[in-house]
Amino acid sequence: RPGGDVLRRAEAHYTEGSGFYKWHRDGLESDWSGLLGWYYWLQRGAVRRRSVTGILYLNEEDWLPTSGGALRCRAAVAGVDVEKKSGLAEILPKGGRLVLFDSRKVEHEVVSTLRDRWALTAWFHE
Repeated sequence: RPGGDVLRRAEAHYTEGSGFYKWHRDGLESDWSGLLGWYYWLQRGAVRRRSVTGILYLNEEDWLPTSGGALRCRAAVAGVDVEKKSGLAEILPKGGRLVLFDSRKVEHEVVSTLRDRWALTAWFHE
């Protein structure tokens, strides 16, 4: 889109015991009727246009499953070191790992972490 943002980025540092992102898809798929709905729709423009999420993990490479902080997806995932559990894929935030996925179509969450977790996230917009 001419003159629009194609890429947004954010650095994330989660400390031990910090929160997490609950199951969601990026973009807005709800009925936004009413004044409050329109206000929210306008305020969330960047989230509304997200199409691909890229995450580069900046942690140490020895991340263990017991440390939490994994990206959990409800989708078929290809890759090394991906744990698959009853229709879910857990991707550990090992340092140097790059994850790309369609964040509008793939439902995802981030599990609460038990140690410091660092990531650089980029969202590619339609």
